[in-house]
This record gives sequence, structure tokens and C-alpha cells, in this order.
Amino acid sequence: MRLGRFISIILVLAGFFSFSVPCIDAGYDLNMRQLWPIVPASEAEVLILEYHSISKVPEGALYPDLYVSQETFNRQLQILSDAGLIGISLIDAISQMKAGNFNMGNIVFTFDDGHSDNLWAAQKMALMDYSATYFIPTFFPGKSDKTKSIYYMTWDEIRTIFSMGNEIGSHTVNHSDLAMCHESKVKFEIEQSKRDIELQLQSVDDPRPKTPMTFSIPMGSYTSAILDEIAGYGFDGCVTSNPGLMTYETLQKAPRMKILEDTDMSNILSYYIRRNLKKDGDIKKGAKGQRVKSFRTMLTRLGHPLTDSDYFDMKMEKAVMDFQKQFNLKTSGILNTTTIDRIVSDFIDLVVDK
Repeated sequence: MRLGRFISIILVLAGFFSFSVPCIDAGYDLNMRQLWPIVPASEAEVLILEYHSISKVPEGALYPDLYVSQETFNRQLQILSDAGLIGISLIDAISQMKAGNFNMGNIVFTFDDGHSDNLWAAQKMALMDYSATYFIPTFFPGKSDKTKSIYYMTWDEIRTIFSMGNEIGSHTVNHSDLAMCHESKVKFEIEQSKRDIELQLQSVDDPRPKTPMTFSIPMGSYTSAILDEIAGYGFDGCVTSNPGLMTYETLQKAPRMKILEDTDMSNILSYYIRRNLKKDGDIKKGAKGQRVKSFRTMLTRLGHPLTDSDYFDMKMEKAVMDFQKQFNLKTSGILNTTTIDRIVSDFIDLVVDK
């Protein structure tokens, strides 16, 4: 009986102390530790992914770069999920920014044109608690071009996507090149698309506003006057096809990263992390903040265990020095550009190879 109690105590203690032991196969939350920082909106650079059709390229497709197969899409989702990232809609990201802070663990998914396979993508993402923004040219729903294997969602399917917690955004009426349109045509394409979506979503039992709050510019073709026109209709944000990351200053002409069949998601992820974690320059002992917290978690994942803290203490300095020695870097104990790049690179490799 006493032996049984003794064994039970040993097992409890083992479970208690196991939290301090580094485990390379542990989940990326490291027992619910936050990996990505929450930063002031003025410092945030938000990753917005641009998709179109989630299917294999049909034979004779005019624009083969608009297609990402379901198999590739699944792999891309898995990489982002393994890195502790969560997909959200554009309006959710903008709302965070306007509230003053942004959670860098959130990335924005956008889908342009309303292809019929977007419903499958929405259902797949819902299983992961991901959401997205679907930009709809309002003349397209229910239409198809069988000669080109192009099919668009119906309004019923779009309403289903909206009811799942996703955002429906404006993408003009006819997918027109606004920069080539007369001023009156520009006004019609913007205003009517907004009215169409609001009307079509009215029947959905959802407390969220039915009026679209974000806009995607077809073909990325615009002028400053067009941007002013879009903002004038009350849109909280507008995306382009320019590559880059969204900042608070670019909410009305936000860049996106276009995702292709052969896009290396690890490179996109690496770019995003580096841009946001290297903002303060070198980080050394005595520093404090959310970015320090993130590096402590990444170092722990890479075999240099540190407690969950936002303070750069002596133990963290030693962990950084040990990491630098491991890769023949200058042993300074300072998170400089070279060391940060190596930590991020190794972390991404760990995610991709998982």
C-alpha cells in the first residue's frame, strides 16, 4: 500500500517538474505559452495572403497563376498552423489595428472573385477555427464559363460562407479595371457592389453588419483618386495586389502577398517574422517587452529552455550565447540581426520539417 502511494507521489512530481524540461517534440504553444507578440498598431506589419481559385489549373486556363491546388493549400495551412498562426478576416485585422494593438499571431486570408471552390476552402479553414475575407464581383455569382472551366459561387453559397463567420467584401460589380473607367463608371462599380452585397446578406441570421466594410481593387489597377473614392464610400480598408505587409498607414491601400502553386510558404513566414521581430534593432540584457517574450519561447523550442517571461535576464543572455556558439556566430549574448535571422531560420525549419 505504501509502495503504491510512493509511486503515485513520484508520478505527480514527475508531471510537475516535466514543464521545465525542454522537449523538441512539444507543441508550439509550449504549455499554452504565447509565441507571437501583441504589438502597438503603429508598429505592426500585417501579413495578408491573396488567393483566388483553390483547385488544379484547368486545361487552357488564361491565368494559371490564379490557381492553388487543394493539396498545396492544405500543406500551406498546416505550415501556418504549426507555426502557431491563426487565419482571420481583413476587417478583424483592421478592427484590432484601430483598437490600438495587433496580435502578430494573426494573419489575414483573402480570396478574390468568388470561385466556386472557395466554399471548400472556407469549410476546410472552419475546421481549424480560421476565417477569411471573400471579395465578390457582384455580377459573377452563379455564372460560369464551361469552356474555360470557370465556375463562381452562387449567392446561397456566399451567404453560407458569411454565416460561418467570414467576411464578404466588395470587388466591384463587373471586375472592372477602375483605372481605365470613366469617373461615373468608377462610382457605379463601387457603390452598386456595396448595395448588392448588403441586399444579398440581409436574410442571413447574423448580428454582424451586412454592409461590406472592405474592398479589393480588381487587377490591382488604381489611382489616388480611385482610392479616395473607395474611402469616401465608408470602406474601412482596401487591398491592392502590391507585394508587402499592411501597416496602419496603408489600411486604404494595403499590400498583399500573392500565393501561387509553387509559393514557398516558409519564405513568406520567414519574411513576416523577421519584419516584425527586428523592429527594435539589437535586443540585449535588460530589455523588456513582447518581442523578448517571443524570442524566449523560440529559443526554448530550439533546445535552449527559458521560462515564460518578457524580460531579457542573465539566463536569456547565456541561452543566446550558447545558441551563437552552436552556429559559430559572434558570442555576444545580444540578439543582433545575424542571430535573429538564424533563430528565425531554424524555427521555420523546425515548423516545416515537423
